Amino acid sequence: MFLLDGKQLRPGRPFTGTDGTQYPANWLRLTTLEEKEAIGITEVPDPTPVDNRFYWDHDLPKRLEDEPAVDENDDPVLDENGVQVIHPGLKTQWKAQQDQAAYGLLSPNDWYITRNAETGAAIPVGITSFRTEVRSVCAERQDMITATTSTPQLADLVIGVGTAVVGYTTTLLPEWPNLSDYT
Repeated sequence: MFLLDGKQLRPGRPFTGTDGTQYPANWLRLTTLEEKEAIGITEVPDPTPVDNRFYWDHDLPKRLEDEPAVDENDDPVLDENGVQVIHPGLKTQWKAQQDQAAYGLLSPNDWYITRNAETGAAIPVGITSFRTEVRSVCAERQDMITATTSTPQLADLVIGVGTAVVGYTTTLLPEWPNLSDYT
C-alpha cells in the first residue's frame, strides 16, 4: 500500500502530489520505489486481514458465549411464544457447524437404517462402525469447542493452529472419519 501525506494512493488511479503536480493513473505502476520516495510516497505493508468468522475487527473479538437479548431498557426481548430471545455466541455457532458436518457424513448412508427398519435387512458392520465414529467425533469436537475460554483460543482450535484446551491432550480438533476406511 502506498501513502502520500498519510492518505492511501490507489494503483490505477490518478493523484495529485503535495506540490500540486498531477500524476496519471499508471504512474505508481511504472515508477521505481526511489522515484516514489522522491516525491514523498511511502510504501507500507497491507494490514493483515481480519478473520470475520471470529473477529469484528483487529482486537475486537466476537462474543464467545450466548447472550440474552434485551431492549433499550434492559428488559428481556421475548419471541412470539413468550420465550426470551438468545443471541448465539461463537461456541453455539461452531457446535452447530459440527452437527451439520456430521449430518453431511451420515445422510448418504441413512438408507441402510431405513431399509433395516422396513425390511429387517442387516446394516453392514462397517456402516454401523462408521456412523458410531462420526457421532463420537462430533461429540468430542463439540466438547472441545465448549471447553474453550476465549475467542482467540476457539479460532486457533477451529482453524487448526492448535491450542491448549483444558481437559484435552490434543490441541487440534479430531479428524472426521472416512467412510472408505470402514467399508
